[in-house]
Amino acid sequence: MWMLSFIPDSWLVLVVHIIFGLGVLGLALTWVFGNILDHFTFISPYVKLIRSLSVVLFISGLYFEGGIGVESKWRSRVAQLEAKIEVAEQQSKDANVKLKNQIASKVKIIKINSASNKESIIKNKEVIDAECSLNDKAIVIYNNAIKNGAK
Repeated sequence: MWMLSFIPDSWLVLVVHIIFGLGVLGLALTWVFGNILDHFTFISPYVKLIRSLSVVLFISGLYFEGGIGVESKWRSRVAQLEAKIEVAEQQSKDANVKLKNQIASKVKIIKINSASNKESIIKNKEVIDAECSLNDKAIVIYNNAIKNGAK
């Protein structure tokens, strides 16, 4: 069945319509002209064969018509979902770009605050080391470093 996917849809639909049409045509001809065809000696032995073959073609054509209808519905549904997937992928790419920009800006802020904390430690080095205990300035610098940029 997977090999049918290599054949264009229009060809499959045409073949199914031909099979169904031949079945209907054969049934109609043998039903309408059945009594008349029995009088022709060269055709009369083949009327039952034509009728049987027409029934087989009609039933198989009807079955394949339903199959083609369902297949076309599924293919259209798949096409719609593929379109939705493409939209979702584009939105995902846009969201990832935004996220990378936000992360980069936060990293930049953290680096700036870290550098400013280092500078304030260097500036207030003598005040912090003067008594060998933590004074208020050291605690403020430490708290600023922990807040990751939120001052």
